[in-house]
Amino acid sequence: MLEEINKNEEQYIKARLDELPSW
Repeated sequence: MLEEINKNEEQYIKARLDELPSW
């Protein structure tokens, strides 16, 4: 269960990073 949450968090963080302008 924890691993699943971590995977979802990783995807969320990656999506957020993709939205940010590259710096």
